[in-house]
Amino acid sequence: MIETPPKSRTNSRPMLLGLGAVLLCGAALTLLPLGSSSDASASSASTYTTSSQPADTLHPLDIQSKANEKFSLRRSHLVQLPEVSMEGRQQLSVMFPFDEGQMRSFTLMPHSVRSADKYRVLTQLDSGELVEIEPQPVRTVRGFIDEIPGARVAGSVLDEGLHLIVTMPNGERYVIEALENEIDGARPGDHIVYSMADADCEIGECGVPDHWLPPIRPREQVANEPDAVGELAGADGDGALAGEVCKVAELAIDADFAFVVARGSVANAENRINSVINGLNDQYESQVGIIHEITEIIIRESESADPYTNVNSGLLNAFANVWNTFPESTIPRDVAHLFTGKTFGSTLGVAFLGTVCNVSSAYGFSTNVNPLGCATDLTAHELGHNWSATHTPSFTNTTMNASLVCANSFAASSINQIINFRNAVNCLDDCGDPVPSNNTCSDAIFVGNGTHQFTNLGATTEGPGESCPGTNDNNVQNDVWFSYVASCTGEVTFSLCDSNYNTKLAVYLGSCPTSPNTAVACDHNSCPGSNRSVITINVNQGQFFRIRIGGNFGAQGDGTLNISCAAAPEPTCEGNCGGESFGCWCDEDCFANGDCCDDVCAFCDDLGGCNSCQDICGDQAPGGCWCDADCVANGDCCDDACELCDDVIECDSCQGICGGQAPGGCWCDADCVDNGDCCDDACDLCGHCEDDETCLGDLDGDGVVNVFDLLALLENWGDCPGCDADLNEDGVVNVFDLLLLLENWGSCP
Repeated sequence: MIETPPKSRTNSRPMLLGLGAVLLCGAALTLLPLGSSSDASASSASTYTTSSQPADTLHPLDIQSKANEKFSLRRSHLVQLPEVSMEGRQQLSVMFPFDEGQMRSFTLMPHSVRSADKYRVLTQLDSGELVEIEPQPVRTVRGFIDEIPGARVAGSVLDEGLHLIVTMPNGERYVIEALENEIDGARPGDHIVYSMADADCEIGECGVPDHWLPPIRPREQVANEPDAVGELAGADGDGALAGEVCKVAELAIDADFAFVVARGSVANAENRINSVINGLNDQYESQVGIIHEITEIIIRESESADPYTNVNSGLLNAFANVWNTFPESTIPRDVAHLFTGKTFGSTLGVAFLGTVCNVSSAYGFSTNVNPLGCATDLTAHELGHNWSATHTPSFTNTTMNASLVCANSFAASSINQIINFRNAVNCLDDCGDPVPSNNTCSDAIFVGNGTHQFTNLGATTEGPGESCPGTNDNNVQNDVWFSYVASCTGEVTFSLCDSNYNTKLAVYLGSCPTSPNTAVACDHNSCPGSNRSVITINVNQGQFFRIRIGGNFGAQGDGTLNISCAAAPEPTCEGNCGGESFGCWCDEDCFANGDCCDDVCAFCDDLGGCNSCQDICGDQAPGGCWCDADCVANGDCCDDACELCDDVIECDSCQGICGGQAPGGCWCDADCVDNGDCCDDACDLCGHCEDDETCLGDLDGDGVVNVFDLLALLENWGDCPGCDADLNEDGVVNVFDLLLLLENWGSCP
């Protein structure tokens, strides 16, 4: 790959995190081994054994060192991720070490930057003919980090892995990039994670000459003007100056032969272009209210036919001449941009100033730079010139600085220039809100306990009518959908109290609703002092719910769904003899103090006081009771138990034989009662046993729920009536059994 060499810098030790990742997408789960975190020093190299690496791959420290050199990084993390794909999915969740090695959960959803009705990809043959080819699937995504409300994620999920830019709530930016196609010898799944603050991005400059730009004013003069509200737009650098207005600009793209060579293939070139535009759009949308929507991409696959092959200077004019001539002149656009693999010394890009909508001069180009966070900033800079933004010598750590600094954020003065120009032209369309990926119940996004961001902007109303207390609106309008499996038996709370609009919330048990007013619960304004919604319901572990979130009388906005599950206290049988006690078995203490469970109550007197059965086997036990703890422990038994036990033989342990004949035909000893194992005859009476396991999910009986049990469960995935891996005994091994196994992860009690 051709790129401008990085400037010399002081060598620093890379940081290597030998950590794995967890990928959750639908029912698929992948676990990679976890290692240790260390600096990439000679002393830490012993953590890894080079003999375990294939012959054509590098040692992890060498991979990271090469990535740091190529991307001009002072510091980074190397992580291994499982194979990921968005194909056929509405959501992808992946967890890996991120900021300073903190494990973070990323939720990613498809996000297209393509025109819905105009997007085409053309390739140029040796004859010079432009031929339409099948576009790559949409690989671009947007998302968020579950543990960091307000963090934004934009990028792509490609065959080799993730290419993401993360904007934190305080304006800091991080990048995650797959290395397999970037570094020779990188292993599949290798990713580099770094802060843009650790990137030496001053590798070149914009080629827009000063005589194209207005006179440069001193920083002090700019700072004293009313529109200069700080070095970065907004207090946190996030540029909240775009207001309510949002406009769409049609963007046409050209990619020369050198760019195709640099990216490795036509498909890679298309994916890279989509990823860069998605990344810079996140900046433009949040700061200046502009979305660039790609109409067509021309990819020059033939070197001989490429009109730019022999252009070594004056590329911008050559680009304009080509596109002002048939057939390129017919391509729909408000602005066009050329991605080139050529190098021009220290010049990284050039563009005409203030030309969007004037298609005969709305041109610019950018070279192929790394890393991704610098590529997005470079193209955002050159497009910024097309939007009439000038260089910002007074604000050197912003996108419109003359030298590339990979800031991915505009200064307030640049924002004002772009917005004023945007408002003055008349070729742009209004944005409209994209339809959320979970707009329908069938596309519900699976969520667990915790905090989840959402929007119902652009959502339609799909569900049936639902009346909620506190409002005359008889439906949950503009609804989006989530699905949830109860992680405990107790109370689950679904809260929208931290949302920013007038919400409505309905919760359904099981399948998608088809009839009106069938919600388990519905709410409009139960959050204290607001018109936000909150619902708390009783649940049993493993129950499946649909969560429907909308607005009162069609209100729309962004929100936060908080879910928590509070386990109910362990049921007690005291005073419940003859009454409901959750169908539980009884522990040793229950036998000792006379309390009893529902299924045992028939053997206890009305006072619940089991009396001692010592030495009265064959006689009526006092109070018609069953057996107390001493009776169970020493093998003596009560009247009704005599047919089961021999009073000469002490009751043996029933460990591991639930469903089979206990030794000596016994009942259960105290230990058996205490740990929940039970004998053949006890199963019929209690209706609750653990299928030979000491705890739920311990499929191999080694006393620990771990990765071996997980693998055993996955091996039985699908229809599996009666098998051990069917933890909830519904005849199918699926995500609900997986959640039960994860709930009991670790050593058994």
